Amino acid sequence: MKLAWLVAAFWAGSFTVVAQAKAADLVLEPSSKWTLDYAEDSCALRRQFGTEENLVQLEIRYFSRSGPAQITLASNTLPIARKLPRFRFEPNGAGHDIARPMFAKYDAGFDAVFFEEEVYPRPSTEGEGSTLTLEQLAAWRAKRNEMLATVSGLTIYRAFSHPVTLQTGPLANAFTAMDACVEELRSHWDIDLEREETQSRSATPTNQAVVAGLIKYPSELAKAGAAAIVRIRMNVDEQGNPTECHTQLNLGDPAFERETCEALMANLKFEPALDSESRPMADVWLTSVHFEPYRTR
Repeated sequence: MKLAWLVAAFWAGSFTVVAQAKAADLVLEPSSKWTLDYAEDSCALRRQFGTEENLVQLEIRYFSRSGPAQITLASNTLPIARKLPRFRFEPNGAGHDIARPMFAKYDAGFDAVFFEEEVYPRPSTEGEGSTLTLEQLAAWRAKRNEMLATVSGLTIYRAFSHPVTLQTGPLANAFTAMDACVEELRSHWDIDLEREETQSRSATPTNQAVVAGLIKYPSELAKAGAAAIVRIRMNVDEQGNPTECHTQLNLGDPAFERETCEALMANLKFEPALDSESRPMADVWLTSVHFEPYRTR
């Protein structure tokens, strides 16, 4: 299994779906405990910070072992700036710009910014379709937790009307609980987990770039400037044929989901996964499709 990225149209010559900072001046203490949501297709850590006057909800969500976290910050009291945010872990993290933030409105008057973030760099793997071994995964998680144990909070710049620091405290224990949820999540995927643990190759798309251009931006939603992220899990059989397209999460109109799955099921082709003895086996393949309205600058 390997997380991949699909982009489905063009902007400024690149594939996409089109139609050092100052100290934070708002520091919010936790106003709830961490909760861990064992959802059907993902695992989400959530916590609330601040008071009724300045309230921010934080969600950190994972869909698999191999992908980045999806981080969402939402508030019904702080205006969203809709600029390119900057993110860092306190006190010693290296701040960096978030390349592809998305913005949304939720119930109860909450505005949100969400983005993908690899909280600790993963080691590279060798070969097309290769993934981290169990030993590599355990070593990566140990190093990640070593870093997270030193965290005091996270700061987001340019997402709200002014910078905000959330005083999370150390995050190692919370992420260890998340790891347990992710491992349990895999048991729902209708694959042979024992063979999958030692596979020599994951299911690998052979025409991903071509198919990316076949995913259409629903015209009415493009005119309305609607954006979305659709996270997909595809089941792939021993012959490399996709057999099911399942939406793990759709942050947008249902039309985005329909367009994505129809295009992938009709057109995407795979090299099948191989077990440790190079025998074809069924597998799952995960992807994320970003629909981004065209913006003039």
